This record gives sequence, structure tokens and C-alpha cells, in this order.
Amino acid sequence: MDQEGKQLKEYEHENHKKQLFSLPRFRKSSITKPLFSFPICVTCTSNGNICVVDVLDNDNRGRVVVLSPGGDVLGTYTGQPDVNTEDKPFTPVRILTTPLDNIIVTDMENHLLHILTDQGQSITYYNLRDIGILYPYSLALSTSGTIFIGCVSPKESPDTSKAKLYELNYSGF
Repeated sequence: MDQEGKQLKEYEHENHKKQLFSLPRFRKSSITKPLFSFPICVTCTSNGNICVVDVLDNDNRGRVVVLSPGGDVLGTYTGQPDVNTEDKPFTPVRILTTPLDNIIVTDMENHLLHILTDQGQSITYYNLRDIGILYPYSLALSTSGTIFIGCVSPKESPDTSKAKLYELNYSGF
């Protein structure tokens, strides 16, 4: 929206329409595929790419969709094949971009941070469990080179009301 509240853009469907045959008459019809199932978090890069965490099902399986400023899909990230499996799917929750336009995504159920390019391709991932950080949920970035990670406790845990906040120094992102 602009300063006066006028809607500027809407990103709901892919820009490229698919041709399908409709039964029983076999006529061609143009339909557009929805871009998102359940978008829960959005950010953007300095060059205007739009980064969206999209939840796909009730098990919180998800993906990151990166759009150009014009609405074209630049990339879709669904996790790392060596850590995100059928039993441990990619469960993204929050997302942020760094000053170098990298994308950082929390993978809550797997205790991971995924680092992506500004177009959604994988650079690397970090297993936060190795440093004692579990269930990363929210993210914030300071100008001084600090990432804040807010964590939740699992539902069945006796500590469900005890959230934790971690402060990590970063460089090169």
C-alpha cells in the first residue's frame, strides 16, 4: 500500500498462466496456480525481492518462496535433503534478510538455521542443537552484528511457559 492507503500490488497467483483442458467439452481454459498455501512470515531484500515462509500442511511442513519485485518466482526452498527428510520435514517459521541480502530461516522442529541466497538457493545450514539452542522460532538482527533467536518449548514439556532468547554474533552474512 502507498501513503494514502491505495493498494499497489497483490501477489496471489503465478504470473504465468497454465493451459488446461476442461472436461467434458475439452475446451482450453486459463487458470492460475496460487502462489501460497498459508504465508506466515514475509521480509524483503535490499534489491526488492520478497521472501515468504509458506506453511503447506497441518504438520507445519513448509517452504520459502522468493519473488522478484514484479511477482515472478525466483526460487523455492524446501529444505536440505541430508537433514530434512520425510520423518524430519522442513518446518520454517520465521525469516529475515541480512545486510548482504542473504536470507536466514528458522527450522523450528529440526533446530536449524538455513542460510539462503537472495534468490532462495541454499548456502549452508547451522545445527543449533550443537550449541544447545532448541526450537528456534523468532529472529531479529541488530546493526552491530548480532542475531537474536527466540525459542519456544515443546507442548508436552513442563517448561512450556519458559521461552528463551539467545544472542549470537555473526559475520560474513
